[in-house]
Amino acid sequence: MTRGWHGQGCAHPKAASLVLVGGERGTGLIVGGRAGDAAVPLPALPLPAAMASIAAALKAARRAGETSADAIARLGADRLAAAVQPEPVDA
Repeated sequence: MTRGWHGQGCAHPKAASLVLVGGERGTGLIVGGRAGDAAVPLPALPLPAAMASIAAALKAARRAGETSADAIARLGADRLAAAVQPEPVDA
């Protein structure tokens, strides 16, 4: 985890279930925190692809009756970040 991911303020200063932060170090993921909290780095991917990977992992892991926020908290930043993988390159 890396602290101080970004150098500017945040439009949503309160804690959120899922936070994506970006800056000179790339994109990071925070679960249950604020933009200034420690972030788990994400692989270098276009943001739409990263979000699609996170959404697919969340959909696959969500239990019956479980809210998205509860599933995000249960899975945690490391597991959600691990779901974000670059597309394989055809050789």
